[in-house]
Amino acid sequence: MQQMNGSHDVLAIVTKAAGGTYRDFIRMNPPEFHGGLDPIKAHEWVASVEGIFEIVHCSEANKVVFASHLLKGPAMRWWKSASALMTIQEVPKEWDNFKTTFMEKYFPSSLGTKKELEFQQLRQENMSVATYAKKFEILAAYSRQAAYAPDESWKIEIQSSLQGFGEPSNKLWDPGCV
Repeated sequence: MQQMNGSHDVLAIVTKAAGGTYRDFIRMNPPEFHGGLDPIKAHEWVASVEGIFEIVHCSEANKVVFASHLLKGPAMRWWKSASALMTIQEVPKEWDNFKTTFMEKYFPSSLGTKKELEFQQLRQENMSVATYAKKFEILAAYSRQAAYAPDESWKIEIQSSLQGFGEPSNKLWDPGCV
C-alpha cells in the first residue's frame, strides 16, 4: 500500500510538471459556455479560460481537453461536430486552432471590426469618468493596438488621442515608459 501511495505521489508530481491538473483547473471555477447569440460572452469566456490556463500552468496538450469540458448544450454539440471535422481535415486540436474555430463560430470578425471602430470613435461627451473608463476598458479588449499595450501610459496616450487632446503616436509601446 505504501508503495502504491508513493507511485501516486510521483504521478501527481509528473502531471503537475507537465502542466496543471484538471483538478487545479476546475478549482479555479471556470465559467461554462452554452453557446448562444452573445459574441461578447464568447470573447469573455475565452479570456477567462486563458487566464485560468496561465494561473494553473496548463500544458498546451491539456488546454483543449479542459476547455471543451466547459462547453454545454448547443456549444458542446457544436464542438463535437467541429472536433470531428478537425480530425477529418487533420487539423491538430491545439488551443490556437480551437480558439480560431470557436471565435469564427461565436465571435464573427465583422463584430470585432465593429467593436474596434466603436473604440476608435469613443468620446466621453456626457458620460461620467467612471462610465467612460469602464466603456474604454471593455472596448479596448477588441482593439488590435490594445493587444500590445502593457501599461497605463499607453492608455493615457490613447485616451488623449480619442478625446482629441493630442496627436496619436505611431509607437505602440515605448519600453522606456515602464
